[in-house]
Amino acid sequence: MMYGQERVEEHGLFLRWLLDLIRTERVEGLIIAGDIFDSASPPQSALRQYYDFLRELIALQCPALIIGGNHDSGQVLNAPRDLLRALGHIHVHGIAAEDNREALIPWPDTQAPEVLLCACPYLRDGDLRRSGAAETQSDVREKLKAGLIQHYADLLEASKGYREAGVPTIATGHLTLNGTSSGEGEREIHLGAGGLVTGQDLGASHLDFQGFDYIALGHIHRAQVLHNKEHVRYSGSPVPLSFSEAEDVKEVVLLETRRADPHRGTPSSVTAQSIAVPNWRRLVRWEGTLDEVCAAIQAFESNADQTLDPWADLKIQSDLAPQIIDAKLLEALKGKNLRVLRMRKIETVQRNTEPAFAESRADLHELNPRDVFAQKCADEGHAMNTELGARLHSTFAELLEMHQQQVAAR
Repeated sequence: MMYGQERVEEHGLFLRWLLDLIRTERVEGLIIAGDIFDSASPPQSALRQYYDFLRELIALQCPALIIGGNHDSGQVLNAPRDLLRALGHIHVHGIAAEDNREALIPWPDTQAPEVLLCACPYLRDGDLRRSGAAETQSDVREKLKAGLIQHYADLLEASKGYREAGVPTIATGHLTLNGTSSGEGEREIHLGAGGLVTGQDLGASHLDFQGFDYIALGHIHRAQVLHNKEHVRYSGSPVPLSFSEAEDVKEVVLLETRRADPHRGTPSSVTAQSIAVPNWRRLVRWEGTLDEVCAAIQAFESNADQTLDPWADLKIQSDLAPQIIDAKLLEALKGKNLRVLRMRKIETVQRNTEPAFAESRADLHELNPRDVFAQKCADEGHAMNTELGARLHSTFAELLEMHQQQVAAR
């Protein structure tokens, strides 16, 4: 969803394009690094699209690794995992494996693996630490950070036999790392229910990524290489998920793996090639006076090569009544295949009846429950950097996760 609008058409076009790419490039495996859905309770249309895609993937005899993200319900993803694995080597890891050996996936098989996948989905508080009596905020923070680092160290140790045999090793992850470039559409994942460990605490240098040949990361919408380390990458979202991503080039990453060759003395390797995803819908943003925005709309020409009508985000500086603004915008939009998804009015004259911060308030649909609770706590004087604030956030996050799991189980 984007400002209440379904994205089924765009996702359908992307999935069809991806299947064609898999076919033409003779791709031998697919990795999806989390956030399969944007809700723990996806609608039937999204589930149908997901399973239709997997059916076609199985028909192409292309195995896949699918991990859960922070937006996904691990239980929903895992429900058909045994059936999917039996039908077409579709490996689903919605939640972290209890035994790290279960997270190891040799492709194409255990007898003669060409590559080893280490499945690590989004890690929740319970995956990283055990609660103790009288813990301080600092104690919890250090436990979460140490738990994440240890999780990847354990994966590295579990994969040691394969790595020593020269099998290229690819690990996955779904988190925010320090140094990423993100837009307004995603918020930084705070590891642990209380939001105590953030991307500022973790960089690629903190995690023992050096033993892996490649790290396939999810959550950040913008495709990027992290800290100039070509083997640590976010592939990004396949379509723009907010207007801040309007100019981003979306991509998928094609990997070529090579086993170590002891005769030639060459190590195992994974090389990455970025392939741009077509843009089926143009997103545009205009800001200015009403006359300036109307002029920009009238001058706008949609690209003939784009399949879907463009969407617009308007920010208008005006003291005119809303009905007058709407009338002028409708006049400017005549004959244009352009849909306005969001229009924000900024008054140029401050009114005494409005608080000074009124125009900076976010639209409700832009916020998630954690954001609303955080704002309420801040209004009541319980900021996150206080002991009580941290405990409130921790309790709320646990309750929210319990609720999402109950909804997903219905």
